[in-house]
Amino acid sequence: MSDATTPAAPAAATPSPAPTETPVVHDFQRMSLDQFNGRLKAEREAARREWLKDLGADKIEDVKARLAKASELENAQLSELEKAKKTAQELAGEAKRAQAYEASIKKYLEAEEAAIPEGKRSLLDLAPEQPEARLEWLAKAKTKGLFAEPPPPAPKTETQAPAPREAKPATTMAPAGPSNPKPAGTPSLLQQYLDLKKTNTLAAAHFRLRHEKAIEEEQRAKSA
Repeated sequence: MSDATTPAAPAAATPSPAPTETPVVHDFQRMSLDQFNGRLKAEREAARREWLKDLGADKIEDVKARLAKASELENAQLSELEKAKKTAQELAGEAKRAQAYEASIKKYLEAEEAAIPEGKRSLLDLAPEQPEARLEWLAKAKTKGLFAEPPPPAPKTETQAPAPREAKPATTMAPAGPSNPKPAGTPSLLQQYLDLKKTNTLAAAHFRLRHEKAIEEEQRAKSA
C-alpha cells in the first residue's frame, strides 16, 4: 500500500469589512427652520424674476394685464366671426326669398299679359320693361279699361219709320266747306300721339284707342 498523504485544504480567507460610507449632509439639514424658509423664499423670488424677464415684463400685474387683453381680443374676434356667419346666413336667406319673389312676379305678369285680348297686345310696347313697374302699369291700364273689348253692337230691331215731314225751305244758306275747319298749325293726330307717348304712355295709349283709325291712316300716308 502507498503511504501518500492527501494535501490539506487551504484555509478560508477572512472577508474584509465593507468600507463605511460617509453620510452626505445637505445645507438645508444644517439650517434652522427660519433659515430654510428664508432660503426657499429667495429661490422663489429669483425664479419669479427670471420668468418675468423671459416674458419681457417687470411686474406680475403687467403679465396679468397682457393676458386679459389677449383674452378680450380673442373673444372679440370670435364675436366678429359669429356676426359674419350670421350675416352670411341672413343674406343667403334674403337671396332665396328674392329669387322666389321674382319668380312669382314673372309668373303673374305672364298670366296677366296672356289674358289681354290679341288685338290689344300691341299696347304692351308702351309698358316699361322692369317687371314690378310693368305690373303696376298693367294694373292702372286695366282699371282705366285700356284693354277692354268694345261692347258688341246692339241688335237691330224693326221699328216703324216715322212719317216724313214736310220740308221747309231754308231761310239761310250754310257756307261751303267743313263745318269745323282745323286751325292752321295744329299738329296731326299722329304727332299728338307721338308727343304724348314721350311724357305719359298710359294717356298715349288711351289717345291712340280713341283715334286709332285716323292715326293708322296718317301712318300709312306718311310711309307711302
